[in-house]
Amino acid sequence: MEKRNFNILHNMKDKRINCYSIMMSMEVHDYLELIEKAYKENGGIEGQRQPLKTKSAKRIRETMKNDIEKGTVLPPLVIGCVIDNLDDVGHCLEDINNELCKKTIYELLSQNTLSIIDGMQRTTALKEICDHTEDFSFSLRIELWITNSANSLIYRMLVLNTGQISWGLKKQLEVVFSHVKKELQSKIDGIDLIESTDRSRATKPKKYQLSHLVELYLSYSTRKHDVNLNEKVTEEFAKQDIIERSYDDDHLKYFIGLIKHLVNLDEIFFKDNGVDKRLFGDQYARIGFIVSLSKEIFGRPGKHYDSNIIAKNYTKLDERLELFITKLKEKNPDDLNKFYQADWLKDSTNHLNKKQLPEFYERAFKSLIEEDFDLEKIDNMEICWRA
Repeated sequence: MEKRNFNILHNMKDKRINCYSIMMSMEVHDYLELIEKAYKENGGIEGQRQPLKTKSAKRIRETMKNDIEKGTVLPPLVIGCVIDNLDDVGHCLEDINNELCKKTIYELLSQNTLSIIDGMQRTTALKEICDHTEDFSFSLRIELWITNSANSLIYRMLVLNTGQISWGLKKQLEVVFSHVKKELQSKIDGIDLIESTDRSRATKPKKYQLSHLVELYLSYSTRKHDVNLNEKVTEEFAKQDIIERSYDDDHLKYFIGLIKHLVNLDEIFFKDNGVDKRLFGDQYARIGFIVSLSKEIFGRPGKHYDSNIIAKNYTKLDERLELFITKLKEKNPDDLNKFYQADWLKDSTNHLNKKQLPEFYERAFKSLIEEDFDLEKIDNMEICWRA
């Protein structure tokens, strides 16, 4: 996108979540070029068509395209990016008529990973029109959200609902998780998060499907292991839980901390260390682990602890898990396998179906929490597998 191919219309600061909202205008081709990478990585055309199976939904899509071609005014498309130097950028944005402001915005758009927070269906309609019409010209209003926290983008995404066609919560989170992915990679050495377009398999520790991390975030935020997003009521409750939790600036930080512990345990309970079965190669085990810890930090669903209590709960868990992992790393393969009790795990899970497994693992890890992850109190993990 050329430097002069957009205009800055307005700038406001959201003090609630420490974000800057920049309203701009640009031509459709410049917008599509700008978000091309974000669009491809976060679903692409195939992913966007998934919600459009009903006749009424397809009719809405065609109506949208016809309206666009006739020159309708679309609601602003909303994109976002996460940066480290938010205060420095904020100072440059104070005067939108200053050349420095436009230069700053141009550099942000050119150099940072962008997310399409609101407007994937409109973007798809615009893309389909441009793919079939060479001389198509159309002006758009673009709202750019700039923040230093991916949690703030998640919040903005969940409260925005201006699109003509609703988009599933899990799919929305996958979009913003491009920024969460960056934070996970910066905090956890060697973690490999596989996009949906990547056909490689997650067969070793530190390698996970990004969509599985999104599912873990949903379970962590709702404190439930059975978040059925096919049910509209369940989805609305899940969305509300995440919005409420996002008021706490540390919410995402705690999630990343728990994932770090999960990754470390995944490396320990792996066949290379002598155990018979990789424990956290199973998404059900990962969900059970995250939900048990989330309940310990935030309380059961419906509970609303004070942020100071939440911080104390997290700190205690974090310290106990750190010590637990350190002690496990000191065990030789034979002792580790005896501690793991893979036979008990196998016997306890053989008869369980997919719906029962997350609940089983939640109870299992709750047993470790009740013992403070203290190896002086825990002879082996039979107490988990028989819980």
